[in-house]
Amino acid sequence: MRSANYKSTNLRPLVRQLRTLYSAIPSGPLRNAARNSRRAAGAEYRQATGQYEQTYLLPDLPTNYSVKKPGRIDSDDVAIRIRDGREITAVNRILGALQIAGIKRLTWTDSDIREAAFHFAEKAKGYIGWLDARVVRMARAWLGGVSFEIPGKSPKQQRRRLMNPRFWRKIIRKFVWQAIEKAYLVAKLVGGKRDTKYVSNQTVKIRNSMNESQQSWMEATTIEYTDATGNVVSLNLAELHKKSKIQKQAEFWAWLHGTQILAEQQGLIAAMITLTLEPEWHPNPTIGKGNWNGKTPAEANQELVDRWARLRASLTQLGIVLSGFRMVHAHEDGCPHWHVLIYFPQQNLGKISAEILKLWPGKLKARTRTINQDGQQIDIKEYFDEPTDAISGSGRVANHENEGAQTEISIINTGIASVATYIARGILNPIEDKRMAAWYSCWKIRKIQWFGVREAFTSWRELRKIAEKDAPNVGPERALWILAHNGDVAGFLEMLGGLAAAPVSAAASMESATRMTLNRYDEPVRRIKGIWVIDLRANNTSTLLISRPRQWTVKTAWSCKQKKQ
Repeated sequence: MRSANYKSTNLRPLVRQLRTLYSAIPSGPLRNAARNSRRAAGAEYRQATGQYEQTYLLPDLPTNYSVKKPGRIDSDDVAIRIRDGREITAVNRILGALQIAGIKRLTWTDSDIREAAFHFAEKAKGYIGWLDARVVRMARAWLGGVSFEIPGKSPKQQRRRLMNPRFWRKIIRKFVWQAIEKAYLVAKLVGGKRDTKYVSNQTVKIRNSMNESQQSWMEATTIEYTDATGNVVSLNLAELHKKSKIQKQAEFWAWLHGTQILAEQQGLIAAMITLTLEPEWHPNPTIGKGNWNGKTPAEANQELVDRWARLRASLTQLGIVLSGFRMVHAHEDGCPHWHVLIYFPQQNLGKISAEILKLWPGKLKARTRTINQDGQQIDIKEYFDEPTDAISGSGRVANHENEGAQTEISIINTGIASVATYIARGILNPIEDKRMAAWYSCWKIRKIQWFGVREAFTSWRELRKIAEKDAPNVGPERALWILAHNGDVAGFLEMLGGLAAAPVSAAASMESATRMTLNRYDEPVRRIKGIWVIDLRANNTSTLLISRPRQWTVKTAWSCKQKKQ
């Protein structure tokens, strides 16, 4: 390859700028991605301008060049592509995404994050005699371009947080970690045809490091309280965590089974809705040309939250209330999508589908599984392009065999498989993936959320904390306590008024009982101490059940400096 003459006053600053951009990106996947983006931009320029078949006549360069062969790239080709500006733009996008995170933070593990948090906390403590407001103003600049809120009603309370490593860990993990991951999204290093599904390998590394640190902390930490006889009761957090994971799984399946029983009793049907966003929300789509709008998975998930809220509000105006839960998954390029289980009266299917099409206008596919005369299971598929088609039920057949749709609603035939079986086979498995677990953690996305179940989760959990010796003896509170301890979700919800999608006459209602206490920053806060059970059939008389009679103290022998990678 001939060396290019870069003495032109037009090219020299651009070449210098490109070299500076490259040197600012550390060696590794991001610099390789910048190089590939630059080459892709150059190829796009040549294809758009037909430069393969032209002679290059640049200022201060010899003019006796012959016509180049198609596909040949020499130094003059590089020069004209640099002058075009597309390569600098491609590299600059990646570098811009790194500015918030900071170049030196790109290879941080969770141990590095903990160490930085400890450093900032000690730094906030070090300004002895300084005004709290002045220290708070200074601290806002310590992360270098990252703006963040510091809770607290006064500068004194805000400084208390700044002197706590836990506060800094939360800030650094949210902003710096997400900025690092966004750089990988901009560089198209997540998803596509790569083996980096959902998140980058660096994010998986941070998550693994965080899990190891948390496990070490839990093993070295206990919660304690002193009983009436003066004996100290101590429980290890690592053992409690194992039990908690099992309990949460059991609780989910109990609620899924119980809501299905209650829905069938009220004549409701079950359906699974899949909600996806438009192509511009995908950083690195597998199919089609990318036109990403630059929004992170957290922002994309918030868009789904907002649309879902508008959907439920519009359905409420039509007199339709849904019950069920939503579960968030990630596409391979990190863009979220939702799976939503809903219970509803069958006659409202058309209206629900129409409202979905108004907010997700890119076509809806309806699926129903049935059994034909030969005893074989078959899927009946219909496509709806407009809300009016969904209301009238005039769906069309697929235009081709593998035609997709932005949204899909699948009616669950409980005669073939239960709701629990349907969920277990197709929906829950990806949640256990370690890479997706890192995705949830990085973008602070909630996996599962129930709706239309009378907000009874807190009451259910608090009742299960009450032991037999402290349990009520009579009244609806006794019945609710028995139902909760027996895992009878259907009976429990029925006493509280059933599902919101098909309400029944309620025998009781429940509210949280709280006590005032101080948090770690000496600010007054409310903590749950129990629940009020209100008997709706006995003049609304209420009974207080204390579910948290003890005040536990956390004691640990672990330090954030114990583990450093």
